[in-house]
Amino acid sequence: KLDDASCGVLAEALAGNTTILELHLSSHPVSASQARSLASSLAKNGCVRHVSIGDSTLGDEALLALCDGFRMSRSLESLDLEKKGLTSASCGSLAAAVLSSAAIRRVMLSDNDIGDRGIADFLRCASRLEALELSACLNDSAQWNLVTRAMAETFPEARSLLRLELDRNMLDERSARALADGLVRLPALESLSLHGNSGLGPGGVRALAFPTSL
Repeated sequence: KLDDASCGVLAEALAGNTTILELHLSSHPVSASQARSLASSLAKNGCVRHVSIGDSTLGDEALLALCDGFRMSRSLESLDLEKKGLTSASCGSLAAAVLSSAAIRRVMLSDNDIGDRGIADFLRCASRLEALELSACLNDSAQWNLVTRAMAETFPEARSLLRLELDRNMLDERSARALADGLVRLPALESLSLHGNSGLGPGGVRALAFPTSL
């Protein structure tokens, strides 16, 4: 069990560790106080490149605590935040942490109920990313209205974005037309995943416009 005592011991050891490249604590509930302890160690550690912390109960408060560690880390490149019980409330702060970080280039936010506002807020850091996973974050096709506007604004600066996952997001033919305007603004995109958007159909596929890099 990752209780407060063991988390403190782990955090203290991690702060001075010089060999661990990946930290996986995704099967453990992590409280806000534990998150603050781990954030402090990540800020001091100089070798961890990938983290996955907390289970589906993590929530916004604990993520906000972790953001300090993400921001100050010299080595973190990849954040696995899939299915962490997040809402739109923490997405703006997460984007700010990514923008301030030295090396974060990949963020997995799939299976969080962040909605259109959360995606729009997070896309402010799109210019820093090489891979972004946003599957199952929308539950209504109408939410694409705000998302596609945000993509049209932020994707021209996302010159390094190589991979984009938008699976299971209620994408339909109408929203595909709006999405096309953002996709063609991604000059480096090599991989686009749209699995599980059953409303897309042949018309939606035809409506999409792809960059030549895809």
